[in-house]
Amino acid sequence: MSLEIRDCRLDDIPRVLAIESVSFDDPYPESLFVSFLERFPSGFRVAERNGTLAGYCVILRLGDVHTFVITSLAVHPDFKKSKIATRLLEDASSIARKKGAMRIRLQVAVDNIAAQNLYLKFGFVKTHVIKDYYRKGLDGIEMELKLELA
Repeated sequence: MSLEIRDCRLDDIPRVLAIESVSFDDPYPESLFVSFLERFPSGFRVAERNGTLAGYCVILRLGDVHTFVITSLAVHPDFKKSKIATRLLEDASSIARKKGAMRIRLQVAVDNIAAQNLYLKFGFVKTHVIKDYYRKGLDGIEMELKLELA
């Protein structure tokens, strides 16, 4: 089964939204994904397996030129346990390195243990808890990956 990771296109947005809606309790709206695509086209990537959109990752530069943030990463439940999230993380870190980043940050819900474990395995470390980040009563954990210079 081949996996292709490529830049997102406008016609991918409906499939990205479908993955977003089955992955998160409070999904991002279509307008935000269109904005990501318009403003950060090289940082909005999708994973396609045999013609089916299986996951996506959005990574963008913060105000600090050396810091990138993964704003969203999700894999459709039908493709869990197939290393697609790891491949998307590898792709995102490669993009960040090429653009001179020294670190990647992300936020993850405290109850999303599977994602936390994936990020820890990838080399991210927990930096702090953000109270009520996702909604009242659901904290977020900020995590950071320090990048080696290329």
